[in-house]
Amino acid sequence: MNIAELENKIFEDWNDNFIVKDGIVNFDNFSKLKSKVLVLLKETNDYVNDEQDLRIFLSQGGRGATWNNIARWVYGLQNIEKDTNRIWEEMNYITSTQRKEILNSLSSINLKKNLVELLQLKKSWSRKRKII
Repeated sequence: MNIAELENKIFEDWNDNFIVKDGIVNFDNFSKLKSKVLVLLKETNDYVNDEQDLRIFLSQGGRGATWNNIARWVYGLQNIEKDTNRIWEEMNYITSTQRKEILNSLSSINLKKNLVELLQLKKSWSRKRKII
């Protein structure tokens, strides 16, 4: 059983529809890399997708507003032996295709996995805005 299969087993055992699944985005790509990168996140900041799976969201390229810079960092870490100026030239402008390719080579974990807390906070914020 590889790591990706173990991750899926853990999420099955938890059997919680309000947990955002996370971990290695693409096991085949991740396992081939010399330098593996784990992006550690505080919490999910929004509804990810119907499956509530960050891995699927990132495998599709994520959102550029957040994930373009993370893709640049990951690319830089994975290509640390290259000249820094060359890395910047290559990643100064990042396309959605480049972002998708890079995000498929990492692992990403949310420390807080529970979506219910996020939804409760959003409701609370919404009510407070209406009062103001």
